[in-house]
Amino acid sequence: MMRIILRMSLWGLVAALLLAQDSDVVFQAATKLVLVPFNVERGKFYAEDLQASDFVLREDGHPRDFSIFEGPHTDHPIPLELDLIFDASVLPKNSKDVRVFSRWNAKETYEFLNDWDAETTQSILHTNGMDVRLGVYHYEANQWERLSEATNDAQSVTAALHRILDSIPEGRGELTPFPGSRPGWIIVGSPGWLQEATAATLRDAAESKVKARRILIWFSNGWSGGGTLHTDLLASQAAAAGITINPVIVDFGNLHATSNKPVGSFSAPVETANGATRYVDAPLTGEIGRMTGGQLFVIEHLDRATLSRILTSVRNKALSGYQVGFVPEKSGKPRKHELEVRLTSRDKGKLVDGRRSEVVY
Repeated sequence: MMRIILRMSLWGLVAALLLAQDSDVVFQAATKLVLVPFNVERGKFYAEDLQASDFVLREDGHPRDFSIFEGPHTDHPIPLELDLIFDASVLPKNSKDVRVFSRWNAKETYEFLNDWDAETTQSILHTNGMDVRLGVYHYEANQWERLSEATNDAQSVTAALHRILDSIPEGRGELTPFPGSRPGWIIVGSPGWLQEATAATLRDAAESKVKARRILIWFSNGWSGGGTLHTDLLASQAAAAGITINPVIVDFGNLHATSNKPVGSFSAPVETANGATRYVDAPLTGEIGRMTGGQLFVIEHLDRATLSRILTSVRNKALSGYQVGFVPEKSGKPRKHELEVRLTSRDKGKLVDGRRSEVVY
């Protein structure tokens, strides 16, 4: 049985994402469209029968009109895009500048993907006629590469997954570090630049001319061993743009022992082979799921069935949600806004998230 920390899957249309010269990541809302995503719980299930009249949108504390409403049963909804990012980094050998204390092994972690087939991919893409697309990326140390743009072609996605462990050609996709020192002299996990690779993927998705509700899912052991650690920065900017980041921490048992009760300041339940509930003190990077409204998965061992369940879970959560939106009025210099959705009556269920902070328009 899969054990996860679960919160609402926040989805939205990614607008402009710019990487400034000082390497700081800056997101802005599109001037043409602002979307606020959310879910509604009713008991143990998500409510999928609500209408636009059941919600109120507040802007900076005041009610405002919205011209866009989309729910689980809306005709011709915006396509759902799941962008997958895999850490395929290889551990460097010990040197006078780098000390390695890790058993991270990307080949062992993703070797099962060699047997991943188009039929499995199609089972994730096809659901009740909805337009679901998958994009595939990988990174190795400080290099990043897109293996497949988001598509609903099962063969293309499957071919990209088979290339996860391929080396990235030298000089391609070199990542720009966030401001601050890099803790690369000692590696306790993967040497991959996790957060910089995530920012690069966000930027690439934002440059797409295809309208879509985008969700990012990264696969790593959760340690930013080779890059900088700016979780707050990355999470706040992603949330401002309405993007969910869903961390999947894999092979965590290679670094920390598990316990039968919560441990540390950020404990997470782990999926184990025998279905028992175990806990680990998850790395700070896993917090980005909670901070952006996504889901955190901590996996003892990633395999074909587990990967399929994770992608299906994220997909189903998104397709059970709602979003409201509007085209901002042009009124002088853009500024930051706070947006919040509320239910008109508590009898209709419990709202999950439905907030966006520091939205610029």
